[in-house]
Amino acid sequence: GQYENSIPILKSILAQDPNYSRTGFLLNLAQQMGERISKAISVYQKQVENHPNDYEARFKLGHILMKHGRYDEAIQNLQKILDLKPDYTLAHRSLAICYKAIGNINASQQHLAMWNDRIR
Repeated sequence: GQYENSIPILKSILAQDPNYSRTGFLLNLAQQMGERISKAISVYQKQVENHPNDYEARFKLGHILMKHGRYDEAIQNLQKILDLKPDYTLAHRSLAICYKAIGNINASQQHLAMWNDRIR
């Protein structure tokens, strides 16, 4: 995700100017946020593993993965939700976003249309 990607950049800046305290602060923040995200993903993965039919936990996992650019993993989880609960509209919306991000415009449009049909 964004936090993990910023860490090497911030480390490089800090190496060039170790006295600039703002860089150290931002590096620490990025590392903390990256750890929190990893922990949240781990918690939801364990919940889904222990309760594979828990579509709400699976949605939260898919949503976090999507927000952090792990689209293929997000798609797998979001699609499984629709296998369990076909009328889960938020899964269609999130799938539309994921498919668009990976360049699959047809699948994105299909899920967006399903989402639009269900929210009317």
